[in-house]
Amino acid sequence: RSVSLSQLPPVLNILIARYVFDRLTFMKKKLSDRVLLPRTLRIPKKCADSNENDDDEEDSTEDAIYVLCAIQNHRGASAYGGHYVAEAMDWTTGVWYDYNDEEVTLLPSGPNCSYVPAAFSTTSSPIPPPIAAASGGKIKKTPPLRGSSDAYSLFYVERSFLAKTASKLI
Repeated sequence: RSVSLSQLPPVLNILIARYVFDRLTFMKKKLSDRVLLPRTLRIPKKCADSNENDDDEEDSTEDAIYVLCAIQNHRGASAYGGHYVAEAMDWTTGVWYDYNDEEVTLLPSGPNCSYVPAAFSTTSSPIPPPIAAASGGKIKKTPPLRGSSDAYSLFYVERSFLAKTASKLI
């Protein structure tokens, strides 16, 4: 599948098609393929702005950078039941939390199914992991990424919009 954007939104919601119709059983089933989630997405503005005027040629060559801010997860093996939980980042601090009904848990290294793409693995990362700031820039060794079999909906926020909005919240 692909999508063409005529204009880049400040918040990009990506749905993972976890539910399919099984022609053998004539029922929906949940797909549990593991997916690694990038902490940042780089989207060429030129692709989205190709229908607009070329007055802003300087801006159109830059890429839009989107930062992963929330993940909705469906826990359960069936398409007919289960439980939704969320992992979300506090925009003002970059700290991640797991929300499961009334229980909120700190995720010191962020979502365990996410990774920082190579292009952002240096100190120029748009949102540094909180654990790096707390430990003087040293990141503790984490177990290898396995991906998420529960991620259902991803919310990415354009970096400049995120910075502008977060500064208003402080």
